Amino acid sequence: MISCLAVLFRFSTPRLNPPFSVYPFPMDTKTKFNTESKLNIKTKWNTKIRRIKGKTSCADSVCLRAAASCMAVRVAVAVLLLLSAGLLYQVYMETHFQIYDAALRFHVRAASDLPAEQQLKLKVRDEMLAALKPAADRAESAGELKTEVEAMLPDLARTAAATLRENGSEDSVRVSVSRERFPVRRYGNMIFPAGVYEALRVDIGPAEGHNWWCAIYPELCYNAEESSSLSEKGKKDVERDVSGEEKQVLFGERGRFRIKILEWFSELDF
Repeated sequence: MISCLAVLFRFSTPRLNPPFSVYPFPMDTKTKFNTESKLNIKTKWNTKIRRIKGKTSCADSVCLRAAASCMAVRVAVAVLLLLSAGLLYQVYMETHFQIYDAALRFHVRAASDLPAEQQLKLKVRDEMLAALKPAADRAESAGELKTEVEAMLPDLARTAAATLRENGSEDSVRVSVSRERFPVRRYGNMIFPAGVYEALRVDIGPAEGHNWWCAIYPELCYNAEESSSLSEKGKKDVERDVSGEEKQVLFGERGRFRIKILEWFSELDF
């Protein structure tokens, strides 16, 4: 009897909702649906935002690489154009300028880069210049000086050898006049463009050390300790022997930027 009453009580009593839910307040079915929908929408938007950010970062990376490649190409093209302009100007100078025939360069090559060998190079240079001074003062053209220097070669070689022996060196020495290519050289406010010149050349021993360059016509080696400017005779010779356009280039009044490109190009170590 008691069992039957218990069963009847159980099924006759209405079922109640739990005292609380996962939400902090009771909600009806509609409210619960709206809340879940908002959560789903927020989740979807967060997912889309993450995807967009991922794609954007990837696109930015690709764009940056493309921009860097494009910039590198532009820089390479600009450098190539500058070098081309400089080389074309070099060709123009070598085919139009008179300085290549109106100069006699002086080139001394040391045995090595050891300090003692470099000092010997300068001592030989000084003795050679002293021996050449009378001829350089007399010359009225590079060709005239070249003829006189060629006749002096045996004496110049003996002078160089005697200087080496006096300073305790047993190196051999070779003195000759030849045509050779020189890089761009600046002497004070004067620029000798790169190109092939006639030159009095002195090779000491294996001639593997740093060079010393100058010009004995026009007279550049006889004025100032570092041969930084023309002598008065040298200025007159340049005024007489070269054109007005050429003097503007030689003294940096014209073509300065193109000469600078050639200087930079000649210093590159390929």
